[in-house]
This record gives sequence, structure tokens and C-alpha cells, in this order.
Amino acid sequence: MRSAIVLMFSFLAWTNVIGQLESANWYFFSDAGIKYNGSVFVADTNQNDSTFYYSIGNNTYTSHHVCSMSDATGQLLFYGSSAAIINREHRSMPNGLPLMNVGVQFDPNGKSTLAEEGSIIIPRPNHPNQYYFVYLRTANRFYTDGIMAGAFATLVDMDLDNGMGDVVDTFKNVYVRDSTEEKICATPHANGVDFWLMVRQSFTNNYHAFLVTESGISSTPVTTSLGIVHTALGPMQGNLRFNHKGTMLAHLNSERIELYDFDNATGQLSNLRTLLPFTGGVPAGLEFSPDDSKLYTGGPFQYDLSVPTQSAIQASELWLDVTLGSPVMVGLQMGPNGKIYGNCWDNNSQHAKYMDVIHRPNELGNLCGYQDSILFLEGKTGGISVPKFLSSYFVTNFYADTVCVGQSAEFYINFTFIDSVFWNFGDPASGANNTDTALAPSHVFSDTGVFTVTLIAQNGVKTDTVIKNIYVKDVPKLDLGPNQDLCSTGNDTVVFHAGLPTKKLREGLYNWSNGSTDSTLVLTKTDLVTSPTEIRLTFTNECGSDQDTALVYLSKPLQISLNNVQTCEDSVVITANIDSNQSPITAYWINSAGDTVATEKQNNLVNAVSMLLPRPDVAPGIVAVNLTVAVVNGCGTFSDSATITFLPRADGYLPNDSVYCSEIPFYVLNPQTNGVSYQWHDGTDGPQYRIDSSQTVSLLSFSACDTLNDTFNVEFVPLPYTDLGRDTAICLDQEVVLYPTPNRTGQDLNFGWNDGSTDSILLVTDTGLYSVIVTLKGCVVHDSIVIFQRGDCYDGCKPRLANIITPNADGVNDEFASFLDCPLEAYQLQIFNRWGQVVFESTEPSFRWDGSVNGESVSEGTYFYSIRFTPQTTNKEVEYRGSVTVVR
Repeated sequence: MRSAIVLMFSFLAWTNVIGQLESANWYFFSDAGIKYNGSVFVADTNQNDSTFYYSIGNNTYTSHHVCSMSDATGQLLFYGSSAAIINREHRSMPNGLPLMNVGVQFDPNGKSTLAEEGSIIIPRPNHPNQYYFVYLRTANRFYTDGIMAGAFATLVDMDLDNGMGDVVDTFKNVYVRDSTEEKICATPHANGVDFWLMVRQSFTNNYHAFLVTESGISSTPVTTSLGIVHTALGPMQGNLRFNHKGTMLAHLNSERIELYDFDNATGQLSNLRTLLPFTGGVPAGLEFSPDDSKLYTGGPFQYDLSVPTQSAIQASELWLDVTLGSPVMVGLQMGPNGKIYGNCWDNNSQHAKYMDVIHRPNELGNLCGYQDSILFLEGKTGGISVPKFLSSYFVTNFYADTVCVGQSAEFYINFTFIDSVFWNFGDPASGANNTDTALAPSHVFSDTGVFTVTLIAQNGVKTDTVIKNIYVKDVPKLDLGPNQDLCSTGNDTVVFHAGLPTKKLREGLYNWSNGSTDSTLVLTKTDLVTSPTEIRLTFTNECGSDQDTALVYLSKPLQISLNNVQTCEDSVVITANIDSNQSPITAYWINSAGDTVATEKQNNLVNAVSMLLPRPDVAPGIVAVNLTVAVVNGCGTFSDSATITFLPRADGYLPNDSVYCSEIPFYVLNPQTNGVSYQWHDGTDGPQYRIDSSQTVSLLSFSACDTLNDTFNVEFVPLPYTDLGRDTAICLDQEVVLYPTPNRTGQDLNFGWNDGSTDSILLVTDTGLYSVIVTLKGCVVHDSIVIFQRGDCYDGCKPRLANIITPNADGVNDEFASFLDCPLEAYQLQIFNRWGQVVFESTEPSFRWDGSVNGESVSEGTYFYSIRFTPQTTNKEVEYRGSVTVVR
């Protein structure tokens, strides 16, 4: 699908740019010609004018209507009329002469008269080098060859005759429609690929729009009945012309101009506007300005189509040639430079030696730059018409050569009067190469598929934007699919396709190994000489070629056997034997639940198929699986079943040797697997065994598969008691001794404090969190304490009170004292045992308690103290209460 937003240029200046130049060469009656040199037309005297003259008996007759066609670079391809097709060397194509014996007709009185027929050339969609040449035999006339009047078509293929082109013999003088007026034109379909061909039916007001596709010209047109019915020959002559956008149709005859809106998606006409009277006009020549805002007729006359109403268009009529009478401008046609050319027709001499030109046809009135007799035809003479071209050639558009992935796509534009361009290829994956400013760029697309390409072309201040979808084709990648088989006892067939995904990709040449050139290949068993038979396809299209092969087997019915199996392993390979396997097979292994547990495909001939069956993930013990194998080949499905039994292995495993950090008994559990027996070292066989002391435990387990004896040693280790006491408040110059295991002396303990110390006690002189880990034979306990500052400490009078003393005469923490260093008014110390009895008291601040009473050492444990004193500096009594632990 192609869509375009067209804002036609104001043609103020032209640049010498090579573009789409299908209209670069004009050859026309009677022997004149012009050629576009890159900016303007110049006379061309090389034509073979025999195509315009016909002799019947002693009389010579002529044809006015001729068409020509050039390629994108402006090189002439061919030209001709309804009687002959001439190649670029000005010789008749081998099959191009004659087309039809036209040129003479007879009225009811038997008098011969001039035969005038219209013609146009339409490119064949999706076939870049082929063209439909469509021509008319005018109505209300009888031809000497007996062929009725009407529209006919011939196909020209430029690949024939060594690239010189020729008429395709199977598509020559193909009938399109009978009884047509002398008017024909064409425009692209809205889909951007096909075309509409428009003719008018004689003696009616029927307009017929024929759809033109790569398959040909449709036999059933889209018909619109509007306007005046013509009953005389005069109004049947004239012109039809589409505007450049393909949205409007103009009809010119000797009586009037009719304007219609055209739907280029449906082919329907609508909104008739009639311009009358046609004062001084000539019914030979009709053309739109490049921006479709003006309409020109023979004379020349100009009409302004930008005004909104029929009456306003009628009022805008302007005769540009102020010189009345002959000669007049006829046969109007726009050239590649955006100027409109026409023959300067002298009605007295019945020929034209010059051509007129309208230089700026977008401009209103005399600003359009009409100029009389501007181009001399170098002694040749023209008639009342010039070649007619598709109006779409003169709308900014772009084209691309065959676009294949991985290859460079060449883009080119159909206009020559462009200052600058900007391309966006719609291919962001190509990075910086996604845009270009070259007039004729190339681009390598990153993938296949549809890419939306945008062209923004500029001339002066006018901008023209064209958006078109480009289909990037893939190089052929054939896929004949898997190998296939036929049953020797059946009558089936196998079908092979090329496996090409899209219609575009499927267009090409097929060459099968058996000589077939069809896109598919159908085989029966009688086609198989050997088993297997190799099938090979070679496919070629414009992007390259590819080849693929496949095998066809002749199958036979199968016999299959599967045996019961018992195993002690966690998985087993199950094998099914196959008898008379002569073709590829697919084996399906199905469990008792009907689930497919494995699939195996064999393209080689085999006598057995196997699968690895794991033990089902269910409770341990004896497990039985019902298994079915189904083997499929070209003759059908064949199956057998068996039972696979998984026996348990002995599983009496005990824990590893370990230290048990507790004094509480525990149990070792017996797994009790179905099919396995267990016996403990003391002869018991219950589901569990109780352990309450350090010992060696053993367990014997046995099954149909094997026997297992396992032991483990366990050591009970009671956890050491650890207690750092409650969180304690101190003054900053006070010391605290942390002793984590006061009741576990003599044991092989290891200590680890959070400050890195490993001693059994820790002397603390600062606030903070203190923690310890105590380890005994791998058993671990831990404790922590927070030391924080007292709120009632006084500067210079703060007792430093130990929380632990060890009166063992080692010089460390042997005594409990207050260590006050300030003058006091009064002082009293009392130490109590846990029953509240005073075991020591003193009124001397310098006291020292060594942990004895009356010379006898007190027992280990916690004692409580009370200290009251009155500092001289405050004269207020202060009291401290706390505890101290005595450790021997």
C-alpha cells in the first residue's frame, strides 16, 4: 500500500537532475519528434514515420494518435500507434507490425475518411520491463478488416529480442471494450501497484474504469453514468485526462468540458461540473497544471480549479492567445520539467511546424508564461495530438529496483526539478544509514518485510512528501519439510511444497528432480523406483536461488515386542524390538496414566528403539510402571506393553559422628522403606532408636538388591553455664570485672570476647556493650552485658567499686574498696550476705575488705554492699548500693 501527501511545486527554477524520465522522448504525427535534454525539449528527427501511414489500394491514410515510452533515465524504449510498435533503433519490433489494419473506414455512402484513435502505455504491475499498449478504434465507423470499433491491448516485453523488446504473441490485440469514443486515459490505483484505465462508451454517458493488474485488464469495468449522451460523431472526439493526484477526471469535447471527482480506490466518478459555452476552444488538448490547480485546453484556454464553485470556474475562463484565428495550441502534454507543450496547429495547412509552451502553468492568468512557436521541429511536422503519458509520472514519486535483503536497493525519483531531498528508509536498525540526502540513494535493508520509506523533496519554498511501503524480499530459502513415506499396501500420495512463505517470494522458476516445473510435487508409490527415493527442488527468483532435498520411503507393516523388566537402579534403558522396519518411524512411549513420557524419531532404518526410564518420583520402595510403546510409520501405528518394576536399595543411613551439646535424650528415626528391612545393634527393629548417653550406634538394612551396615558415634557434652550478670552502671574512673563462668572452674573452656580478648575474665573501665562466646568441645554458649555511666557520679568524689574479687593473694582483684579521693564529712560501708546479715562494715574511707569475716574466708558467691558518705564540697549525703561476687 502506498500513500502520499502531495503539495505540488511552484516551478520557478529547474535543476539538471536525472530522475524518472518515462516521458523524455515524444514521437508524433506526422513525422515530428522531441527529446528532453535535462532541462528543456529539443527537436528529434530520428523517428520512423511509417507507423503513421497506411496504404489500402491506391490511397494513403494517416493516424493522429501515437504513444512513446522511455526508461527511468530517459532512454527511449519504444513508440508506436495501433498499427505498429517501433523499438529504440526506430525499427519495427519483430511481432509489432502490423497490429491491426486500421486507418481507413467507410461511411454509409462508401466514402473513406480519416481514422483517429487514442492510445496510452501502462506499466504492467510487478513486471518492471513489461508494458500494456492500449489503443482505440473510434466509434460509429466500419473497418475494412471487419473488426469492430473499441479498445484493444497489446503486451510489450522489453526483455525480448535481446533487450530491444517485442510484442508478446499470446497477448496481442486483446479485446477490452467495443464501441468506445476517441478518448482514453489512465491513473494509478490507490493501492500504489495497479492502475485504472478509463474510456467512454459511444452513444451513452457511460464511463468505464477498468482495473489493470499484473494478470491483465479486467473484463468487468466499474461503470459510472453521468453527463451528456453523445449522438453525433463530433462530441465523440476529444480528450479524457486525469489530474496528477488521480482524484479528478476532465472530459473535453467540441461542446463542453465536464469535471468529475474520481475515487481511485473504487473507480467511481462523482460531482459533475459542466463548463459552457466553450467559446473559441479547440477540442484537441487537455492538461492539468503540475499542482492540479489549473486546467488547460486547446487554444490555449486556462481555467482556475482552485475556486469553489462551478460558476466561479466558468468565470475564470481565459484565452491565453490574444491573436484570434489560426494557429492555435493543440495536443497539450506536460513534460518532465513541469512545462506544458503543444503543437502550434495551422488549420489552413493542416500541420504544425512549431510547438508552443506554457512555462509556469501553476500561475494564474498570463503569469503562466504562455509562449507561441517556441520550439522549431527542424522541418518535421506535427498533428493535432502528441503522445499521452500517465499523469502520475508528473507527481513527485520514488521507485526502487528489486529489493532483496542483504543487497543494495537503488532508489530514484521521477522528477527533475528538485532542489534538495531527505530520505528516511524506515529502517532504524540500520543506524546512521537510515537517512540520506542523495537524489538517487542506495540502502541495504536490515531485514525482510515491509518498510515505510519517506521522501521529502523541496523546490524553493515548496515541499512535497511521499510515503511508500517497500517490500524487502528474502533470498529463496527452500524447505521441503521432513522426509515422507508411503505404505506399500495403500494408495496414499505425498505432496511436497517449496515452503516459501509469501506470494512474492513464491514467484520464480521451479525445477524438480523428476523434471516437473510446478510449485508442488505429488507422488504415489508407483513413482518410487527405490526406497528411499531422493526428491530435489531448485528454485530461482530475482533475489537468487536455493536448493533442498527430501526422501520418500516405501513403508511396510511393523511387528514390535516389549519385555517386562525388574531393576535395582534408579533408571533403566527399555528396548523395544521391531521386525520388518523398512522406513523412518516415530516411537511414542506412554505410561499407565496415558501420558507420553518420551518420543523418538528415526530417519534411518532401525530394528529397535530404546528410551531411558527414570524411577518415578514417588514414595521410596517397590514401584511398578506399566509402559506402552507405539511405533508409527506410513502404514499406521503398532504397539506393545510391559511392566517395569523398580526394586528399592538398602537405605539405612545414620548421621555422621557428632557431639551432642545437651543432656536431653534424642531419637534416630528409621525410614521404613517398603521392601527394605532394618535391625539396630541391640537387636531392636522398631521405627526409631533412643540415645541418652555417649555411645556407638549401628543399623543393618537389607533388601532384594543389597545389604547396608552403618554406624555413628555420639558424645553428650553438657553446656557450660555462662552469666555476665545484669547491665551495670559505673562512674568513668570505676573498674568492673566480667567473669562469665563462675561455676565452671577447671573445665577446658575457650573464651572469645568482642574486643578480641581470650581470657577467662575481662577488666572493664569504660562503658559499652561487652559480649563473650564460651566454647566447650564444639558446644557454644554466649552472653552479653551493657556497662553504662551512672547519673550521680561527682567530680573528685566517685567511688570505684569492683563487682568481683578473687582473694587468692595473686595481687589482682584481691580486695574490695571504694578508693575515694575527696575530703569527707562522714563515711559508712556495710557488706551483707544473701540473708541480709552484715559480714563486714567500716567507717574508714580507706578500708580494704579481703573477703573474710573474723579472719575466716567467706564462701564463694554474691554479696551486697551499701556505702554512704558526705563530701565536704556539697555537704549532701551520697549513697551507693550494689553487689560484689567473691570467686576463689
